[in-house]
Amino acid sequence: KNILIKIESYIFKNFKYISTISNGMIKKLISKGIQKSKIYHFPNWVDVNKIRKNKLIYKKKNYYRNKLKISDETIIIQYAGTLNKKTGIYFLLPIIKFFEKEKNLLWLFSCEGPFKKKFVQLTKNIPNIIFIPLQEEEKFNELLNAADISIIPQKENTEDLFLPSKLISILASGTPVVANVKTNSDLGKLVNQAGIRVDPNDQAGFINAINNLKDNHQLRNRLGTKGRMIAEKMFNKNIVLNNFNDFIENYFNRNICEKDFSN
Repeated sequence: KNILIKIESYIFKNFKYISTISNGMIKKLISKGIQKSKIYHFPNWVDVNKIRKNKLIYKKKNYYRNKLKISDETIIIQYAGTLNKKTGIYFLLPIIKFFEKEKNLLWLFSCEGPFKKKFVQLTKNIPNIIFIPLQEEEKFNELLNAADISIIPQKENTEDLFLPSKLISILASGTPVVANVKTNSDLGKLVNQAGIRVDPNDQAGFINAINNLKDNHQLRNRLGTKGRMIAEKMFNKNIVLNNFNDFIENYFNRNICEKDFSN
């Protein structure tokens, strides 16, 4: 372990700049002795023209609702992504079981990963849950728009180590999100604005959040609209890449000026 830390430190010291995708990761780098001026915040991005909120009138025409024979009245709670050790599947199990008799509520998991087989086995007797594979990019917007609520269940103390890329697409789709994360984490701050955040081990709070959202279309719409605004302002592909391009140009311009001055 000490050897790996030394190798990591050597690598960090021999780069002009280090980029990372979240403020939590910036703090982690600073704790490793990296100067803040050497760190570039380079967030994940989303193409807000490809991922967008479909009009409510198109709900009846949604590809996944039609394919899976899910009625318009059914509230879909969706998880889309990888099931791994950072995913709070054991946190989620009692919550799914709590709603197992809700005929107008369906859990839709579009997922793969090392924990999928185990999770499918643990939920095999629950009638209102469907598993489908991860979907191709061309249908991703349709998949996100099939949902009324998206969820990001987290294992405790993992939220500062990464920022789920799926969140950015969820925000762009205008779907409210429920997550169990600390309020001062990057994920927590975003969910507080565009969904309902509960503390890491608060299963009762997660259940209440789903109840509040499933019974209140106006609340879902308001939070989803806020999420879309955040995606357009903070994670828009064009903005993120233009900022990065400016960063690169400024770097080279500074180097040219320094060389000219030294000559």
